[in-house]
Amino acid sequence: MIEQAEIDRIKRETDLAALVRARGVELKRKGRQLIGLCPFHDDREPSLVVDPKKGLWNCLGACGEGGDVYRWVMKAEGIGFPEAHQRLGGRDGMGKAAVEGHAADGAETATAADLIWLERAVAHYHRRLLETPSVQDYLKSRGITAPEIVQTFRLGYADGSLLKIIPEEGREALQRVGVITSGGRELLGGSVVFPLVDGAGNQVVNLYGRRLGADESNLQHLYLPGRRRGVFNPQGAKNTEEVVLTESVIDACAIWSAGIRNVLPVYGVNGLSEEIVAHLQECRVGRVVMMLDSDPAGEQAARRMERRLGEVHLAARSVRLPVKDAAEFIAGGATAEQLRALIAPVAGMIGEPEAEITLEKQPDGAYGCTLGNREYRIRGLSGVGLDRMKVNLRLNVNGAFHLDAIDLYQARARSSFAQMAARLCRIEEQHIASDLLALIEPLEAERLKLKQSTKTDEAPMTPQEREAALQLLRSPQLCERIVEDFKRCGLEGERTTVLTAYMAAVSRKLPEPLGVLIVARSGAGKSALQDALCGMVPPEDLVRVTRLTGQALFYKDPDSLKNKLLAIAEDEGAQQAVYSLRTLASDQHLSIAATRTDPQTGKLHTEHYEVRGPVSIAITTTSPEAFDEETRSRFVPLSLDESVAQTRAILERQRRRYSLDGVIEQATAESIRRLHHNAQRLLRPLRVVNPFHHLFSNSRFRKCASGN
Repeated sequence: MIEQAEIDRIKRETDLAALVRARGVELKRKGRQLIGLCPFHDDREPSLVVDPKKGLWNCLGACGEGGDVYRWVMKAEGIGFPEAHQRLGGRDGMGKAAVEGHAADGAETATAADLIWLERAVAHYHRRLLETPSVQDYLKSRGITAPEIVQTFRLGYADGSLLKIIPEEGREALQRVGVITSGGRELLGGSVVFPLVDGAGNQVVNLYGRRLGADESNLQHLYLPGRRRGVFNPQGAKNTEEVVLTESVIDACAIWSAGIRNVLPVYGVNGLSEEIVAHLQECRVGRVVMMLDSDPAGEQAARRMERRLGEVHLAARSVRLPVKDAAEFIAGGATAEQLRALIAPVAGMIGEPEAEITLEKQPDGAYGCTLGNREYRIRGLSGVGLDRMKVNLRLNVNGAFHLDAIDLYQARARSSFAQMAARLCRIEEQHIASDLLALIEPLEAERLKLKQSTKTDEAPMTPQEREAALQLLRSPQLCERIVEDFKRCGLEGERTTVLTAYMAAVSRKLPEPLGVLIVARSGAGKSALQDALCGMVPPEDLVRVTRLTGQALFYKDPDSLKNKLLAIAEDEGAQQAVYSLRTLASDQHLSIAATRTDPQTGKLHTEHYEVRGPVSIAITTTSPEAFDEETRSRFVPLSLDESVAQTRAILERQRRRYSLDGVIEQATAESIRRLHHNAQRLLRPLRVVNPFHHLFSNSRFRKCASGN
């Protein structure tokens, strides 16, 4: 247990403002407090408030965090209270100093105040490099030629001047870190200095030095004392599928300078630290290309690293350089294209492009496709709705998967799927985005097949069935056959109503079809008539709904109602759609212009939607005054026989259902419906010419009416 007195001492002696500034936060005075941008969220307006006197901080913005120096270190470093106590220079429960005075532990056990002085040493070394042309020439000789690299990574040069400017307080801190040795000299004196940072890239935790003037065959690689910590160029592993690992920091800088930025160094043949491995995992890197020195030690190290990376499921391979190391290769004139040719993925690696995409239809109706090691499964492909391609898409990569419902025609939806899948499946986002685009064309071909085969697949007709359907249509007693078939399928009587309803259903194939409004009291059989009518219509020509919302019809697929029977149960379910039903019944066409947000630009734009007929409409109602008069005038009203005789006939029919004859009728009802389905499938609209129209002029009609 840590004594409260020890905790209070740490709070008194720690400069909270200095800790905050060490995270790169610029603080400005506002009254008795300091304000700045909070580093824990995307802060555009200063929301971080620091009270140096009270030793407290608070974010008034999105994250809402706050507390004392302990809470700051815990939040900034992602550690617990005991570790934060040690970082702040506290003593453990036994009273022994946790860090004080042990330079052998180096930056690993440095306090937060010590790391502030380490940052100041890095800034001094950086200034000295900018003022020393000979060191800049050395970097160029090693292939490090990009002008921005010195500023990006704050490269420096330890020329011995640090000891002259550092105050006593800073000297003690740098001795604890290891920058200054116990003998009072600079550990990295005479070296080019490369800062190593934590995985987030916010805090310098170690230094690497390359001593100048030494024989190239006996170079001195210097680090601060203690366990190797820190990562050089942690950004190189973020938002990428593939990372290049080099044997030294110099090699990594040369590759970065050549234009390949997804590069990280290890620290010698035995320098693949667990921190680097963890960083690769955290960034969800999929592949690692090892570009180590071309010598026996480098080859052996590559094999060891490949085994270690394989243990954490990272695909690794080694690239052999034509010269000793990458820096020499680039200094000798190698271009970025030559480097990329060396590290290009080989066959079978993740992200390998495919020349051709083949969709395989599976027994459950889904489509499967394999691209390299990426397995796609597509469900929900429909033959209608050609203005969009909404499917359920699943991507599987070596056991990791992502599943979502997306519209492949929407760039924003594809981008969102690719981003999420890239993180979950550890694969480069650009390959997934390319796959999605490539899938569209074969899916369009499959959808066209679905659309073309809708009727033939759903309604196969044998030659015998076709002949039977033709006989029905050619029958002189066709009307009586229709009434009798309705009766055999369970509907009693209603000859005129049945024939009118059947004619209205068949008129869906005409340019100007009929609509019917079936009016009867509750329980009089209007639903039975509608059910019988729908049973006689081929399934592919029937659209049956219980309720319609106000704009439901406007946003249907353009041809989804063409030559269909639209059956609506009860007028209450269509009250909100009265206008669209009336317009559709009159004009056989619906059109609407609606504003939508462009997914690319975020701006509003107008889109036009159309629904085309012809379509026949059948609605049931209990009220003769259903809808308004203008709407009712678009429909043929059908009433039912509600007499006592009809009621007795219905009751007799219901009792007969359980007799032998009734059971036989029910068994044959499906074959009767199929016969009518086939007959209606054979119907085609024909123009009718009336050659006697001149005989019915107004004058002749009046003579006929007067009896002449």
